[in-house]
Amino acid sequence: MLSLQTLPAKTKAIEELKTFIGIERDTRQVKKALAVKLIYQDYGYETISGILEVSLGALSKWKQAYERDDLSRSGISSCGI
Repeated sequence: MLSLQTLPAKTKAIEELKTFIGIERDTRQVKKALAVKLIYQDYGYETISGILEVSLGALSKWKQAYERDDLSRSGISSCGI
């Protein structure tokens, strides 16, 4: 699980998500990737939920799917979120 990994792994995940956000055209997938990126940047779930107008449950689901599937294997758009 990413949360138990080192800071470089977290930084790598943030960079991967930033790249995805920059090239993805589906706004729904950008929103999901942005939410996960903000979680890794230590924003609180409540703050992210308010900014993106999504439920706390959705944030948790998206983060778990990213950690399980990663962008490199299946992309955030197809990892069940």
